[in-house]
Amino acid sequence: MPFSTCIDHSQRLVVFHNTGRLVRGDMDKVVGLFRNPKFPVSYDLLTLFEPDVTMDIDHTALVDHAIERQRTLQERSPEHAIKSAFAGVPDGLKPMLELWPLFFPASQDSLSIRFFHTVEEALAWLGRGPLDESALTEFQP
Repeated sequence: MPFSTCIDHSQRLVVFHNTGRLVRGDMDKVVGLFRNPKFPVSYDLLTLFEPDVTMDIDHTALVDHAIERQRTLQERSPEHAIKSAFAGVPDGLKPMLELWPLFFPASQDSLSIRFFHTVEEALAWLGRGPLDESALTEFQP
């Protein structure tokens, strides 16, 4: 799963840009990143999916990952809470995303997850300006 972060740290935004096949191993790497103490603790997340992204993950794996990712995000202290926006979500991934709030509802606004059809809508909710993909570089923990 390709992922990037904006060079401008004042934006506090990490962008996961999915451009190809999404497999279980890729999803597990994301959870691992959130657990890495070097991962920017006060960044927000924007997850983008290109229209031709395909899934190689069964429903059970989707649910398992949803629970693990949600638990990992909620283990962060309130001052390091993450807002997470998803744009252009493929049909194969929607069951997982819809289940997250059922397992772990947000408490005291410590965790917010929203789904959007367009990048512009997601960035507006995150309070960000237009996304300049040419300004993205790979995040190196």
